[in-house]
Amino acid sequence: MATELKSNLKAPIAADEEGRVRIVLEENDQIPPTGLFVGDNGVGYMLRPGEEIAVPPGVLEILNNAVTSVPVVDPQTLEVIDYRSKKLYPFSRV
Repeated sequence: MATELKSNLKAPIAADEEGRVRIVLEENDQIPPTGLFVGDNGVGYMLRPGEEIAVPPGVLEILNNAVTSVPVVDPQTLEVIDYRSKKLYPFSRV
């Protein structure tokens, strides 16, 4: 009898020769007009919403770990019943 193993590993990230991944940062009120500065291993990156940029996997990790809590409101009583995590700087891989 064979057992099926389920994996929760994510699909590999398509990277270029230098190991960088192309992303586009989505429009967000939390991002200043000049763009979002992100530093990884002593290198700074200025990410502007709507513009494609190649970044190393470390910057992806920083963006994925930047989360905020938003309230979950009961529609009947309009009271906050819980909080959920939401990405602070959502992006798309290109």
